[in-house]
Amino acid sequence: MGWAGRFPTARPAGLPGTALGIRLWNIVRGTIMETMGKVIQIPIDDGLLEEITRLSREEHRSRSELIRRACREYVKAREREELDRIYEEGYRRIPETSDSGESQVALLNQVLADESW
Repeated sequence: MGWAGRFPTARPAGLPGTALGIRLWNIVRGTIMETMGKVIQIPIDDGLLEEITRLSREEHRSRSELIRRACREYVKAREREELDRIYEEGYRRIPETSDSGESQVALLNQVLADESW
């Protein structure tokens, strides 16, 4: 059963049938639907799907949540890789000199000497 089949579209019996009760239900339902975002279909091989299913049961999370988390982690990793690339490119363009390295070591020694540990 898909997510839409598990989400009730009718107002729950315990919620008052007043205008306020109906408005509250519509807000809750709309908020939940908005947080779901776009629904996409992707092909996935059986072995990977079985692994995702196993992990989702172990972690008590939906497969969708695991896939969203994996996608977020991938995006973060790509951002870190891009920052590393920019950092390395900067050092290739303007390499560090021995003077700047010695200055950094001296400053670090001064800062660490002031630490209470």
